[in-house]
Amino acid sequence: MFRLILLAVREIERRNSGALPLSYFAFWTVRLAGWLPRFNACATCGKPFGKQPAYQAASHPGLLCEEHRRSGMKPVSFAAGNSRNALRENAWTGSMRQSKRYPR
Repeated sequence: MFRLILLAVREIERRNSGALPLSYFAFWTVRLAGWLPRFNACATCGKPFGKQPAYQAASHPGLLCEEHRRSGMKPVSFAAGNSRNALRENAWTGSMRQSKRYPR
């Protein structure tokens, strides 16, 4: 947790803006605490989304498949699906980890 705080503070200093670093910090805090929902599979049945759309609503935690979606839920776009997968695989954090500015 200390390294996460250190990373966020250094990035705020570097960018002169806190929006992205604080979002990064919030995401990882929720993930490390175990409260982050699954982005790659239905929250009800666990079936992977693959190329199928995922459905979401602000009033329901997690994403649901076509079979389990509830009325009023909206589909998550394919581009958002690619972002979901990147979050799941930590692809977007790799460059920060390999930066010489942030020691391990």
